[in-house]
Amino acid sequence: MSKTNVFFAAQGAVYEIQRDGGYLWAPKKNKSGAPMFYWENLTHVEAGNIIIHYTRGHFRAVSEVHAQLTNNGWQGFDEAIMPKELPDFREEEGWLVKCEYFEFSKPIPLETFHDVIMAHRSEKYSAFDKSGLVNQGYLYHLEPEIAEEILRKALGNQPELSKLDYLVQYLNG
Repeated sequence: MSKTNVFFAAQGAVYEIQRDGGYLWAPKKNKSGAPMFYWENLTHVEAGNIIIHYTRGHFRAVSEVHAQLTNNGWQGFDEAIMPKELPDFREEEGWLVKCEYFEFSKPIPLETFHDVIMAHRSEKYSAFDKSGLVNQGYLYHLEPEIAEEILRKALGNQPELSKLDYLVQYLNG
């Protein structure tokens, strides 16, 4: 069995809005009409994947993906429990992923992982630049070694995360 995919969401100013709504959203094209690979990464996310949420220099939360909204409707999500609070994005085409956030009681600074980021970051399409800082963008596939280190540190700092079966299973898998 292959390991669950982990993604890194650099959410900036939209973190609280998206956390409170339980989703990730990005437009299909920028203002110039061009697609952005880090927005298109929302199409690679599947139910059961894990997302690590980052904003303002810290890892802030972890979530499990419950469903992805596609052109064919919600995939992998029970319509009977569809949340009514989801925003209406009909005015701008985009991708929407429903996820359940678990916010860290102790956010973890990016610099905590500088060494592991430098040792394992990909040269192309990484969430991190050559200095180990976060690249401009929104959603990235996260290198497994970096994901595991962040999730282990989060669990070590915040024992309440042990109630998240998907997180424990990922770390023990």
